[in-house]
Amino acid sequence: MSKVKIKGNASGTGVLTIEAPNTNTDRTITLPDEDITLGGGVDGIVSTANATAITIDSSENVVFSGTITSSATNTSGSGWGIIPYVANSLVIDNIANQTRFFATGADATTDGSFKFYTSQTDGGTNERLEITSDGRGLSQFTAKCWVNLNGTGTIAINDSHNVSSLIDVGVGQYEVVFSNAMSNANYSATSSNNGWGLGGTTNVSTAKFKCVARDYQFNIADVSVMMAQVFGD
Repeated sequence: MSKVKIKGNASGTGVLTIEAPNTNTDRTITLPDEDITLGGGVDGIVSTANATAITIDSSENVVFSGTITSSATNTSGSGWGIIPYVANSLVIDNIANQTRFFATGADATTDGSFKFYTSQTDGGTNERLEITSDGRGLSQFTAKCWVNLNGTGTIAINDSHNVSSLIDVGVGQYEVVFSNAMSNANYSATSSNNGWGLGGTTNVSTAKFKCVARDYQFNIADVSVMMAQVFGD
């Protein structure tokens, strides 16, 4: 192609200006081998934006230095999308498989919890899992509490989750006190001894439950290792 054509609009009064840069170095504009239209759309990244507001580094990581905002609601289509859902929240959607998880608006500003939903609509009745800022996983398939304790001498917690303390009720009887109380007492609590495998739970409440250890003759006895788990609301 050896010709350049500039065509004016007979009905227009505007002036097309092509201004050279203030430099002594040659500059070249290379056009693609196809028809293109410049302008005519809505501004995306405006000229007033910081040049580093969106950065793609050499490892192809996309870095946002500002705040991601949108009024979009990604309720149709397919594939993954990332959109704000409510104030102080982030939604990551896989519409084809109806998977959604986001940090909730209220909780995100108080305890930083993160919730998983399985719905294309608002997660109001479809919450499946909440991960709290203190590391607890709240769902029907995660343990609300577990403990491994030493029940001999001065009783002690070897390791635990959502347990604040132990109470020595008597020989072979240990009350486990929750750090975060259960919402009701209709939960499932199980316990066993390491070795004999005999144990039981009783006196359950929203605040605590009692483990009872027995020896191989079914007599209540102190044990060096007692283990318990709790599932429920």
